[in-house]
Amino acid sequence: MWHKSEEDVPSLDILNLARLIRKHNLLSIDQLTVTRPELREKYNSEYGLQLTEQEFTDVLESLKNVEVPMVDEGRETDAYFVHE
Repeated sequence: MWHKSEEDVPSLDILNLARLIRKHNLLSIDQLTVTRPELREKYNSEYGLQLTEQEFTDVLESLKNVEVPMVDEGRETDAYFVHE
């Protein structure tokens, strides 16, 4: 269940980064399997962008701050985060 207000929903950039990571299987459990520069290159290429290192860092750091509740037998027991 999503317990966020509309203004707390991740931006399109964050959602696109999450989609890219999933599409290309760039996550092992909760750990990215590519370096930040490699991920930035893939992201820019996938979406036809030219994000600077700082712009991409902002998107990635925002994704890393997204907390996804883990539910066990109908109860939230922990949270999942992406890590580098």
